[in-house]
Amino acid sequence: LIYIIIDFTDINNKPMRVHAGFFNVAITRVKKFVNAYLKHFDRSMVSTSKKVEAELLRLSKPENKHPFCKQFLSDSVFKYENPCDNDELKVVYLNINGMLHAEHLIDLNCDHNLKHADVICIAETKLSDEIPSESLKLEGFVLIKRLDFNSSSIGMALYQNENNEVQLTANNIISCTESSTKTQIMSC
Repeated sequence: LIYIIIDFTDINNKPMRVHAGFFNVAITRVKKFVNAYLKHFDRSMVSTSKKVEAELLRLSKPENKHPFCKQFLSDSVFKYENPCDNDELKVVYLNINGMLHAEHLIDLNCDHNLKHADVICIAETKLSDEIPSESLKLEGFVLIKRLDFNSSSIGMALYQNENNEVQLTANNIISCTESSTKTQIMSC
């Protein structure tokens, strides 16, 4: 979002208590904090969770910090980019929040790193069975399974790279053949 307005009153213009976590979710949706507008803000109306506070304190300790790495779309994230280059099976899992929303499918087709994955699992597709699979094409991939629930919040799509020898079967067995070596991974 470019701008967000968070109003701390209900539809009757009375102060509204914000439950633990909801404020954080809303405020993180805006790209720049200066574009977040807090209407009728009252700090006492924002509640926090003691468990979350304890976890944030734990994570802030030096031994728990992870190095930050800014990843650009053109940067490579895989050690081996060619499918079945080694025993590495490259599985990408994305929670997309609506596959056909906000040009997400176009974004997926422009992602350099996705093209090097062996398997892509996309969650929260929000698709219905009325949407034809042909409209869900990812360049270089075959849609092998869709789970549509005709719901506004769930769904899943599973793709495999068409340029490698990864095969997904109905029994959820993934086989990747490299030269004469065959590796099988059982998915749970």
